[in-house]
Amino acid sequence: MAHHRTFLSLSPERLASIIMGARRRVLYAAPSVSLEVSSALINASERLGDGNVAIVLDVSEDVFRLGYGVIDALNLLHERNISVRHSEGLRISLVVVDDEGFIFCLPALLVDAARRGDDQPNAVRASFEQIEGLMSAVIPPPTQRTLPLDGTDTQPSSQTGQDALPALDQAEIGQKLAPAAQIEKIERAIQANPVDNFDLTRVVKVFAAYIQFYELEVRGTQIQNQSVRLPKSLIASIRDKATRDRITAEFKLLAPDSKVSGDKVRKKAAAIRKRFIHHHSTYGGIILKNTRAELEAAIAELEKLIEMHKEAILGRFDKEAKKSIEELVRAFWREIARNPPHELADQLGSDKPTTEEAKDYLGHILSEAFPKAKEVIEAMRVIRVVKDVTWNTLNEPGFVDWLKKQFPMRKDLQQPFEMYRAAREANKTRSGQA
Repeated sequence: MAHHRTFLSLSPERLASIIMGARRRVLYAAPSVSLEVSSALINASERLGDGNVAIVLDVSEDVFRLGYGVIDALNLLHERNISVRHSEGLRISLVVVDDEGFIFCLPALLVDAARRGDDQPNAVRASFEQIEGLMSAVIPPPTQRTLPLDGTDTQPSSQTGQDALPALDQAEIGQKLAPAAQIEKIERAIQANPVDNFDLTRVVKVFAAYIQFYELEVRGTQIQNQSVRLPKSLIASIRDKATRDRITAEFKLLAPDSKVSGDKVRKKAAAIRKRFIHHHSTYGGIILKNTRAELEAAIAELEKLIEMHKEAILGRFDKEAKKSIEELVRAFWREIARNPPHELADQLGSDKPTTEEAKDYLGHILSEAFPKAKEVIEAMRVIRVVKDVTWNTLNEPGFVDWLKKQFPMRKDLQQPFEMYRAAREANKTRSGQA
């Protein structure tokens, strides 16, 4: 190891190597512990004695779900009866081996793989004064009693009744031993709900920083294509079966030559999709996140166009709907007069309505069936459906290859693609698929 360096990189393997070389004492304090470091601490404890090896960890479920360590490493210490002190929320790390010490940070595997050399340091070498200060802050001074391994206190104490362990109550961190029940509870929780695969989780997070699933839908603006369901009594009044079979139960709201059209809105929405959204036939639309602001600005313009469309409809729809109703009245009044529905005959007290009565009846039931302009415009809106990528989606056959083809000139996407390839191969190896 390069002793002259002040800034250096401490990996779990390097930490384990340093601890394995201990001759007198070891102090290890960190959020949690890896298998390599756990094995080294067990070795040191067996060689030097448990009283010369101090271990302080945050013995809680969260640290494993964030990737600061692995539950198997903590279980290994527990199974070998190695004392572990608990320090809730501990996130800084330090190690002292004999007269050498380091203050370091092992990042959570959820966000960082932490495979670095000394040119990407995560540790600072401590001075002699700093080392002694750390030891005094974590390990009670010699004037205090030593706590037996089983946590019992056989000596009289003025601290009786306090929660802090008498021999450790002056320590700044790790004032209590982690009880076996606490470790076992964490293990059961992780067995019931296993910790994520951090390699895969990091890949997903990296991809999620670049791309999103994005669906853009405009509803209700194409009223020239909308239909109204004709009243059943109207269809039933037609006696001739051949004619009745030819008539659909729905009728276009507006005439084909209507000037109330949503074509401008449709074209604008289509232009936005073409410009920003890459469409996959199975998984839908994908956008680059760095185009999101520009996309939202374009959608804001689309929404302004929809508002103008609404105003045009308010001014024309009722008039054109009235024309459609008049067309239907002209087409059906004779059938109604010849074969009036029961509700009309009951109201008139006769099964032979006049021409005007038949037309009035048709006008009434059709007016009830046709929506009002306000109802039509209230249904007009833009719908966005936004979702982040998942590992399952990335791992679908052909999906990542399709992504590469969509953005061939984006050099910044090469890292996510390489991370995906490496994580996929590693996942296959772990699963025995290689």
